[in-house]
Amino acid sequence: VNNVLEKMEAALLSKAEPVTPEGTEPRAVVHQWLHAIAHNLPLFAKSRGIDKASLIQALEQEQLFKDPTSFRRLLTAELPIAPPQDAQFSFIDLFAGIGGMRIGAQNNGGAKESISPSGARTRLTICRDSDSSLLIFNPQKMSAQHQL
Repeated sequence: VNNVLEKMEAALLSKAEPVTPEGTEPRAVVHQWLHAIAHNLPLFAKSRGIDKASLIQALEQEQLFKDPTSFRRLLTAELPIAPPQDAQFSFIDLFAGIGGMRIGAQNNGGAKESISPSGARTRLTICRDSDSSLLIFNPQKMSAQHQL
C-alpha cells in the first residue's frame, strides 16, 4: 500500500464522510477527489459544498501538495494507474469513479479510451470516429485471457 496515499486519505477522510453516498466507502470519495485535483477534473459533492481549494488546503497542511504537477507525480508514483504501453484491447470506463473498474481492465492488458460521452449523439460520434475498436466490457469481444 502506498504510504503517501494513506496520508492523503487521512488528510481528507473527515471531509469525505459526511458526503459519502450510502453503500460507498469514504475512501472511494477521497480517491475521486485526489484524481480530480491531480487531473483538473470535476469534483464529486461540489453541489454539497466541497471545493478543490479547501481540499488542497487540507493536503497542503500535511505537506502533501505544493503544486499540481508535483502532486500528480506524488499521487501516481506508486499506483497501478498508468495504462500499459502495449495494450491488447481498449475500453470505455462507463463506471468511472465507482471503485476500480479501469484498474482491473488495465491490469489485464487494456487501455482506457479518453472520452467523456454526455449524450447519445456524442456516443455515436465517438463510436463512429474512433481509431481503435472500443470495448464496453463485452465478454464476447474479449479473449479468455482478458476476461475480467
